[in-house]
Amino acid sequence: MKTFHSYKFSLLTVTFLLLVVSGCGDRLPTGPAGSVIMPLAKGNMWIGRLTRYSEDGTVASTTSDTVKITEAIPWSENGEDALWYFSEASGVDFLTMLCRNTDEGLMVYSCFGVVAPYPAAPLDTSSTLRGEVLIPNSDDPNNPFTAELVTATRVEDVDRNVVVPSGSYKAYVYREKILEPDSVKFTGDIPWKYFVPDVGPVLVEWYQGGSPETGRMTKKWELVELQLH
Repeated sequence: MKTFHSYKFSLLTVTFLLLVVSGCGDRLPTGPAGSVIMPLAKGNMWIGRLTRYSEDGTVASTTSDTVKITEAIPWSENGEDALWYFSEASGVDFLTMLCRNTDEGLMVYSCFGVVAPYPAAPLDTSSTLRGEVLIPNSDDPNNPFTAELVTATRVEDVDRNVVVPSGSYKAYVYREKILEPDSVKFTGDIPWKYFVPDVGPVLVEWYQGGSPETGRMTKKWELVELQLH
């Protein structure tokens, strides 16, 4: 992997491309009482509100933003069958995904990794996810460097009190943890995701620099109405 010495750079985008999945059976979730961290059925909708903040912390804009499961896609590999679901979202970009529930939690097709471990304990970390990160090039702004980014999802809490327009919940809290490169300081936005078992996402907070301790909140998505089928 390339070394970028003392670069202080922003995380511009991390895009996991759809990859070929091999050997993925239809594992059933085994959460408490058979619950799942995100109910997956065609037509399920999480109607939300997306708020963007200025650098001084004031509200810059507020828009409606809905996550909806639009397709159910059968998949067969090596004689094993699975059903994947495609969800679309205009502003909560990581919730536009092809996914399914497994006994480890919510798995995403593009990285074949668990992005929301469930059931889990605080500080549990899911399987490693790999992608590509663009790094600004001060010598040639039009040609950024590229490098491999290795991240994992860490469970920060499993019983966090959350109040959003749709109600009050006890939520699992997930954050992306950057594993490699470990010598780099990212100043880009990293989401903290709040999921409620059998409800799904209720809150997402993006922090510049990665956490409430190291950076300001840049935007927030809150659940306003839930429609499950």
